[in-house]
Amino acid sequence: MSRSISESRERSDTGAKALEIHPQGTKEFDQPNDWFALAPRWEYYDDEHGFTSGAAQKMKEVTATGEFKHKDGVIARLEYRHDYSDIPFFLKNTRDFRDRQNTFTVGLIYAFSTK
Repeated sequence: MSRSISESRERSDTGAKALEIHPQGTKEFDQPNDWFALAPRWEYYDDEHGFTSGAAQKMKEVTATGEFKHKDGVIARLEYRHDYSDIPFFLKNTRDFRDRQNTFTVGLIYAFSTK
């Protein structure tokens, strides 16, 4: 099992204003055997001036990824992600915005070589 916690700060002067970016997050990777791994992750981002997303908001997300490895070089990944914000930011359909969204992704990878 491995775990990391990160925080980075960037500052750029854009003329009249100084912009500070403060993403924070934590992730963990647990591989109990050769064919399965689980990787949960949490992130927080304060887009105070709307520089990245286009709207001033505090965004958070939590993700859980399961990875299954077959001995013949096929890797399957299942991922669930929940995003949320302090404002209605995520487009639900053609007109409605919500303050949260869920996604589920299935991925298949084939490795031609194990080296």
